[in-house]
Amino acid sequence: MLNLFYTFMRRFCYYLGIAMIVCGMMPVITHGIWRSEGIWALILGGIFLLVLRQESFCSKIFGQHWHWMEGAVYGVLWAGILFALVLTIMIIQYAFFHFPPKDCETTLVVLGCKINGNRPTVMLRQRLDSAYRALEKDPSLNCIVSGGQGPDEEYSESHIMREYLIKKGIEPERIREENQSTSTQENLIFSRQIIAEAGWPDTITIVTSGYHQYRAALMAKRLGMKFYNRYAPTSFYLVPAYVVREYLGIVHFWMFGE
Repeated sequence: MLNLFYTFMRRFCYYLGIAMIVCGMMPVITHGIWRSEGIWALILGGIFLLVLRQESFCSKIFGQHWHWMEGAVYGVLWAGILFALVLTIMIIQYAFFHFPPKDCETTLVVLGCKINGNRPTVMLRQRLDSAYRALEKDPSLNCIVSGGQGPDEEYSESHIMREYLIKKGIEPERIREENQSTSTQENLIFSRQIIAEAGWPDTITIVTSGYHQYRAALMAKRLGMKFYNRYAPTSFYLVPAYVVREYLGIVHFWMFGE
């Protein structure tokens, strides 16, 4: 029985490893994105699982200890899969089931991400399009576009975001820039200050990618903010790499509070 389990797990690790490498390579192949913890976690994790399947190779390295070490690795693997499943459920909850009620006055806060020259990247454009649909539907709704300027960026993210929404027809007076932040937590802190200065509703609707909503919600809760969520879709072939990156970000937040 134990041998059947080990045989199954070796085959499972083989197919899972290939899937992880393919998912990790998709952002690189389709958009040239490679500087992401999620991408490297998938690729390196996939390579590890493929090596794990090579029983003779591992036995040469670890000798007689390999048999119990292999079982321990499989136990950690299943614990990791269970942990990821729980986090995924939480991510889905905030991405799809925490919209603002129809009669609730809120201020949109659109979280920035990397820009490409003077244009938003695919990920950022999806967030802005989600915000645009909400702004177009409700003319009384106002918006903070939040994102500073990275070391390799010519403009602040907020500037590109604001220009994008204005070009799509949103009135400039309905959009305020927050251009000092360098993290999600700073996005929320600095946006709250601008909302207070503008006299806009202090209940916010966080607009970001679906996979990012749970971590943003954790930070908003910690800051004592009243909030709802409005997700932006993500291309299916980019989801695995960014969800894995988000797992790492959530654990980092739990450990360090940022």
